[in-house]
Amino acid sequence: MSRESMNRLLKFLALLLPKGSLFPSSIALLKAALEIKDWRGYERHVCSRSNCKGHYWGYLPKRAWKLHKHDKCPLCKGDRFMCIYQSGKKELAPVSWYIDLKAEEVIKEDFMGDPVFVDTYERASRDPEDGSYYGSPEHIRRRDAYDGARLDSGGGFDAKSTGHNELLTDAGQPYKSVQHSTNLVALRCSSLSPFDKCKSLNMHPIIIVPGSSQPANQRPFLLRTFSVFQNFGLVSEGLILPRLDFGKESYMVLSNVAESSTAV
Repeated sequence: MSRESMNRLLKFLALLLPKGSLFPSSIALLKAALEIKDWRGYERHVCSRSNCKGHYWGYLPKRAWKLHKHDKCPLCKGDRFMCIYQSGKKELAPVSWYIDLKAEEVIKEDFMGDPVFVDTYERASRDPEDGSYYGSPEHIRRRDAYDGARLDSGGGFDAKSTGHNELLTDAGQPYKSVQHSTNLVALRCSSLSPFDKCKSLNMHPIIIVPGSSQPANQRPFLLRTFSVFQNFGLVSEGLILPRLDFGKESYMVLSNVAESSTAV
């Protein structure tokens, strides 16, 4: 459904309701009522050329694109922007971009801001099940290794200070069209019980890379996310930036030590 058709439908439905109804009569009012954030605020530009190690730029509002139209990648000197034609008009567009939903916001709001998840997370550490992270030798190893790791700062880690997270990657076609193929990266807390961690409510998307093909260089799309994990915990063990195969079902484990039991 087009934006214009949706606006007409909302306006028609609003007219059917009694006078004074708070039903939103436009997409803009609907988004405001549902507190939907504008995805353009999460758009990030990257250099994903195959001959480049990868670079990402900070957020740049569209109104400022023209001022940066000559920006170059500091690593390979490739262009940040290109010119395209839309409806016969010449437009400026990023060469490569993606939507970064910010892993730190997802962790704080969608995971730790959800009372149901927090209860599930605390239960997993309090009563570990067979096959879960908190019931594994790996957790015991980490707990012992990190015990007293903050002695210099006058503190220490407790049993709930270590956690595992997984990055899940896959691709889909929201409109059943190759033209609109989309690569997705989601975050899953693998510290939960085997049963709970597989529930969809315990997985949240953090990166959306538009298609219609797999990027030649996937590294830059993950640079910011990995910097978040490296900074999120006071101690991070062996974080390595891997090559993830967008479009294939795969995952990797991220290990971090958080400052308190209310963070992962």
